[in-house]
Amino acid sequence: NSTGYVYSCLQATNTSLFLAGTSDGKAALHFLNPDGSYNISFGTGGKLLIDFGSGNGAKIEKILSYPNGVILGIGSVFNGTDHDFMAVRVNPGGDLDATFGNGGKVIINVGGYNDFAMDGDFQSDGKIILSGYSNSSSGLSRFSAIRLNTNGSLDDTFGTSGKWIYSLGSNYNNIEGLVVQEDDKIVLGG
Repeated sequence: NSTGYVYSCLQATNTSLFLAGTSDGKAALHFLNPDGSYNISFGTGGKLLIDFGSGNGAKIEKILSYPNGVILGIGSVFNGTDHDFMAVRVNPGGDLDATFGNGGKVIINVGGYNDFAMDGDFQSDGKIILSGYSNSSSGLSRFSAIRLNTNGSLDDTFGTSGKWIYSLGSNYNNIEGLVVQEDDKIVLGG
């Protein structure tokens, strides 16, 4: 529409390409054929705009895929007051997976103020790690990560009630990337 940005790309198994980001405040997924045309079998004409309602301001920063073609988008959403971590799970046809979170959407307030998920990965049991940064009441950012169960609920066995927040000194602390090792240990970088 009038304003759109791409933050992540993912090569699909059939050489098609997913693009993800934001469009007019909604989380956006686009599915392209190898020649760059829209794959109209996905969503509406190859596009899926995901509305989060009040506040909106949603964007996908990272796309992951499951072996069965299901897509997981990770990012942030504005809740009307501040930003929260966000995840969406989308079936291969471009509809939200109703078995994940609340109708395919998960919103997590991590630190009480602005929270931005920048990356994510799967552990061997299918649990999902999201990482990024969370602002304190004074506006300084802190490293943050959460773990979701396979159904999108917060995994309370991770960190403190499913959330991990950490600062080095009193400066800005942002995680920009993560990878889960073969032994399920999590490496965060930023």
